[in-house]
Amino acid sequence: MVRITMLRALLVTSLLLIGCSSEGEEQSADVGPDDGDTQVSDNNDQPDAEPGDTDTSPSTDVSSPEDVSSPNDVEPDEDGGSTDAADPSQDAGEPDPLDGPGVDFIDTFEDGEVDTEKWLIGTWTEHGGQLSTDRVNVEDDKLVMSFEYDQAFYDDTGLFKGSAIQTRREDFSFGRWESRLKIPDEDGVLPTMYTIDWRDNGGQTRQEIDIEFVTINIDDDHSEVHFAVHGANFDSWETQVELPFNPADDFHVWGFDISEERIKWFVDDIDLYEYWYDDEDGVIDAPYMLKYNFWSARLEDGGAGNWIQGPPVADTEIHYTIDWVRFLPHD
Repeated sequence: MVRITMLRALLVTSLLLIGCSSEGEEQSADVGPDDGDTQVSDNNDQPDAEPGDTDTSPSTDVSSPEDVSSPNDVEPDEDGGSTDAADPSQDAGEPDPLDGPGVDFIDTFEDGEVDTEKWLIGTWTEHGGQLSTDRVNVEDDKLVMSFEYDQAFYDDTGLFKGSAIQTRREDFSFGRWESRLKIPDEDGVLPTMYTIDWRDNGGQTRQEIDIEFVTINIDDDHSEVHFAVHGANFDSWETQVELPFNPADDFHVWGFDISEERIKWFVDDIDLYEYWYDDEDGVIDAPYMLKYNFWSARLEDGGAGNWIQGPPVADTEIHYTIDWVRFLPHD
């Protein structure tokens, strides 16, 4: 009850501060698969699959809406989590300074191209899509990831054209991840941001924290975001948090704070949900990488398709934009 009361107080305080403002300031390892390799895991990623294989099965972190908390159930639950969300009225912009004391990893994408010493761009197949360096580019000092349901390519290969990028570092631990993102408003795709930690022999991820945007559930009348925790040695957990704003309208700073006791998700410094290890099966305590991917699944295929309700309109390129990302480790 103490955790619930504290989180409620933080949300109320955030709302009051926003309401008083005249401007309304808004508030996985270096896997290195070769081309054609398939990654499959809780998030459908696997570094050691056979070349040429294609993952078409839903991952355990993807479920139909009835498998997750109802977006209308916004009362705090007994484990201290809350699905209430305050309403950031404007884009949060960049922290000042963005790169300062305590920042352990940062990329502002201002060099005109992807820094391949920091990042590995996916060129394998995952989630029924062919990845490519052609669909991960820096434009106007922002990382732009692309997805396309190329009808002719799909008819020929059975694959969408997706994108993914992951840090080469695999030693991140407790700390706070922040990333300024612009979510696409086209239905039928799934842009994500998540941590991933491979088993020693690849395959299912050992531990994972997800932020996933199911775009079919994002519009002016109703929007929600999906959070999940997955692992090889504990039951998966997931929930959907209703948002009182449309996250596709502008850039917002999304992220999670990972500690020895809990995981906290937030947007524009407003806390959205807390997952306490004492109250759940999962614990995040192993080193990991950060990854973004952008994919879809067909409704008629069931599984993940029941949730994502893809594909989007054929022969239309859709963009998922990342302005910057940084990591501040805990002391």
